[in-house]
Amino acid sequence: MLLKFQVTAFLVILVRQCYGADSKVGIPGTECLFGGICSGGSVCIDVLCLCVDGEREFEGKCIEKSVYDSKIKESESFQDDKPERLPTIGLAGHPCGQGGVCRPSTKCIEGTCKCRQGYNPSFGECVRDLN
Repeated sequence: MLLKFQVTAFLVILVRQCYGADSKVGIPGTECLFGGICSGGSVCIDVLCLCVDGEREFEGKCIEKSVYDSKIKESESFQDDKPERLPTIGLAGHPCGQGGVCRPSTKCIEGTCKCRQGYNPSFGECVRDLN
């Protein structure tokens, strides 16, 4: 485990040197860095850094939906244009992403990303039902 942390820390330092400390690589909605490094509280799923557990991306970070909604309302009151929103991808057992987008192993049915028959959602993934 210590070795994995050391490798991750090394890669983060390397990225900062190559791209700059304020680099936007690995933020929610972009590709995972080096196959798994994400920032802003996002998690690498299918090579994309995604917010999970109902969180939403706002200014490069994953935040709770209630906080997101209040920030969007606040920003809309200060400007005419709506802020740019990155697409979100729904996980198994979670609400569908914007525009009904779900992970490839699921399908958006009645607003929820559901697994195909014989599979159940577990931590955002579809796993075979062994019963």
